[in-house]
Amino acid sequence: MLGSGVKRVASERRLLEAKRLLLFTVRTVEDIAYEIGFDDPAYFSRFFRERVGEAPAAWRRKQLQGADRT
Repeated sequence: MLGSGVKRVASERRLLEAKRLLLFTVRTVEDIAYEIGFDDPAYFSRFFRERVGEAPAAWRRKQLQGADRT
């Protein structure tokens, strides 16, 4: 039980860091995947999509477009 809680917290932390890097850098999704500890950028994209509901690049575009409107 304890291990699953630790994994969940680690996953949430990685997701938060991925979002930060997507919003505040111009680094590629591939570079971000490696930076936050994924060996496979495709797996990172699946991880992100499962939790956020869209691919990292699409999420970035949507967030940045919304920021341009304000």
